[in-house]
Amino acid sequence: MIEACEQLEPERLKASAPGTFGQVYNTLVHIVAAEEWYILLLTGRRPAERMWSDVPPSLRELRARAQRTGERLLELALTLNPAQRAHWKEQDEDVSVSGGQLLTQAIYHATEHRTHVKTILSQNGTEHMHLSEWAHLIDEAVSAAPRAFQLYAD
Repeated sequence: MIEACEQLEPERLKASAPGTFGQVYNTLVHIVAAEEWYILLLTGRRPAERMWSDVPPSLRELRARAQRTGERLLELALTLNPAQRAHWKEQDEDVSVSGGQLLTQAIYHATEHRTHVKTILSQNGTEHMHLSEWAHLIDEAVSAAPRAFQLYAD
């Protein structure tokens, strides 16, 4: 999604729509920052230097961060002890959830906000962009598949 947004004019990244998180760019930053926070909760280590609002990352840097956090979350999904818990304080309340719950939240959270971005772009006149995760997976599988399989993928 970030790669597709890199092709947009800067004013499109400032677009928003009612019922969504906010501007496209801010939503993308929010998704990546949240994934980095989930990794911190699960490992005790921040996967990258913290993003600060006074120095917003470029989309290129944001895409690189998203790639790293995505790979790390996949690795954690494969290796996480199901009994492991993540702990933090929220509004003076101690919170504790299983690692599995936190990984589920990471998926749900990113999906919800990617939907926000697609809604904002479509409501603000951006032509349909190839942003379907399912279509992306199929494209990757088809491009790596033998030619005989590619004939049936169309």
